[in-house]
Amino acid sequence: LANIDVAASDARDYAPASFDTVTVRAVAPPLQAWRLIRHLLAPAGKALLQSHERLCSPSFPGGGVVGETAAGRGWVTVVGLV
Repeated sequence: LANIDVAASDARDYAPASFDTVTVRAVAPPLQAWRLIRHLLAPAGKALLQSHERLCSPSFPGGGVVGETAAGRGWVTVVGLV
């Protein structure tokens, strides 16, 4: 893929507002994972949070759900900054 940099590392190692998209898998429950990575998102950035169950009207501090999709045996919820 063009224009893609993969960073498989500890979120604490990066400066705030560094990424347009951050994916989170097998790190923590979705709300806790959001709190760990939200500072990494650029102003129009999105986080892709994977979970086993569909998130029903979740509340993400400083963010909002902008999409979701079934993925295999789980769900991917897209959260953007507000």
